[in-house]
Amino acid sequence: MAFAKNTATLWVSIYGVMPVAQGFISTMVVVGVKRYANPAGRSFAYGLFCSSKNVAILFTGVLYDVFRRSLVNGLKLDAWGSDSPLNDGMRLYLLVAGICTSCAFGLALFLDENAHVDDGGNADARLEIQAGNRGSYCGKILKFLKDLKDLWSITLLKYMIVCALTVNLRLLMDHVEATFPKYQIRAFGCDAPVGLTYSINPLVMIFMVPVIQAMLTRVNRYDVIHLGSYITAFSPFLLVLFQTKWASAMFVAVLSIGEAVWSPGWFGYSMSVAPHGREAIYTGLTSAPLLVGRVLTGWLSGWLLETWCPKARACGGDDGLHHTVDPGHCHGKRVWLIVGMVILASPVGLLLGSKWLRSTGAHNGENVDDNKSAPGALNVTDEQEPLLG
Repeated sequence: MAFAKNTATLWVSIYGVMPVAQGFISTMVVVGVKRYANPAGRSFAYGLFCSSKNVAILFTGVLYDVFRRSLVNGLKLDAWGSDSPLNDGMRLYLLVAGICTSCAFGLALFLDENAHVDDGGNADARLEIQAGNRGSYCGKILKFLKDLKDLWSITLLKYMIVCALTVNLRLLMDHVEATFPKYQIRAFGCDAPVGLTYSINPLVMIFMVPVIQAMLTRVNRYDVIHLGSYITAFSPFLLVLFQTKWASAMFVAVLSIGEAVWSPGWFGYSMSVAPHGREAIYTGLTSAPLLVGRVLTGWLSGWLLETWCPKARACGGDDGLHHTVDPGHCHGKRVWLIVGMVILASPVGLLLGSKWLRSTGAHNGENVDDNKSAPGALNVTDEQEPLLG
């Protein structure tokens, strides 16, 4: 995207390359945490994963404001021309992101994909490559379809319902990334601290996740998700009460505390339900509600902003800050009231379905004998991680 010369290239990158890459990364990273972490410490491992991820997000938010406000014209190298990524703040930002991603790709080449820690804590265990993984692509497709049939059970149904009920919690972060920045600029002016406010989220996550997950180690994962959903769902209503910069900061802070509770719990919940060796297929199947929800979130975000917080003036000039907007034209309280009511459906749904769905979530950090499985567990393979009520 940093070198894109036309909108077609940009569209291919955003709607083609990035979704495919995210599909691989979002699923396999969580599976990797499970396979490399000791069973007794997996809850903490998921929390550490969230914290380390948010270290990068913290720098991203801070750097976004630097490139958007202080480096609008990039490095101002006359020899490279005005259309060079080095002479455009946002192109330079994307270029730096691409370089960092390339470094991560290099580190991933050193990982041993077959090594894992089994449920007994044996770090020398190896994953057996099944015969179905070898051979032609047709054979792999047939095996994949057979896996889908074998995976179906009442536990999978419960899991997919929990996915649907919690999708709004994850979509609130999409509003933070899509709706919230434009809301801040249109409500508070072109010099609104968009990136700095956004950085509150990773800052809170870095320090709160390990502490909260250590406190909730023995709590049922469903209850952890349920508790965090209330905190997250409350956060948009702060912007309904107050349309100020401080309220915006508090909105992100409260949202982040809730996310620090339910997000690592969700990773652990997903991996505890998925049969051993089928985690990627399992999590991939249940990503459908999130993908559909993101399409609707994009439409809702645009409609809400256009209706109640429209664009008054464009930010422009050499420093990007010459033109200010009239805060009176943005009725942000109505925007966030609708967003809040949508997000509130998640904790309400989890509450109504808790009696039937709660037994699906295993307890955090609890070792279970491989030869025993709880009622309702997936009867797919003898190497699955059993579930507890």
